[in-house]
Amino acid sequence: MNSSCGCAVERRRTLRYLPIDHKKVSRFNISRANVWDGAVRGFKRTTYSETCDMLVKFTDDNGVLEEGIDTGGPRREFLTLLMKHLKDRPIFDRPEGHRFLVYNANAVREDEYYLAGKMIAVSVVHGGPGPHFLSEDLVHYLAGQPSFKPTNNLITDEEIGKALQEVPRDSRGNADLYSENSTHQVQ
Repeated sequence: MNSSCGCAVERRRTLRYLPIDHKKVSRFNISRANVWDGAVRGFKRTTYSETCDMLVKFTDDNGVLEEGIDTGGPRREFLTLLMKHLKDRPIFDRPEGHRFLVYNANAVREDEYYLAGKMIAVSVVHGGPGPHFLSEDLVHYLAGQPSFKPTNNLITDEEIGKALQEVPRDSRGNADLYSENSTHQVQ
């Protein structure tokens, strides 16, 4: 996702209207050896609230608490590490910078799609990075912008890709599911 789309200006404008309570905190105890599990635990806590400030404490690989006061640095580091781990989750496919959401049954059972959306929103709202690994087309689509023009080359599943190539096209290249010659007619 390109950062030249004016997103930084929009983010600053949006942040002014968010009701973050700086007197309350949601705590995150993050092991550097397992950032993803610590993040999931923190976001799933019953005491977690996205309207509270975030207090992040890191432990090293041996479980020893790292000293330091969280004045924003640990929070930003955590959110940066979280976005790096999120991009490699099985709910995304394609190369970095062009990743799309894909179906994953286990992720559905684990509510990972909802959790990923929450993590992205919290990162942006709390001053962390956005999901720069996502396809610009996906971001535009999610934002309701009509510029999204999917093509068959975006399909990574071979079986689905072959099936789509068999769908007849009209003179403009659009799927023609209603043509008399189509064996894929919609009923």
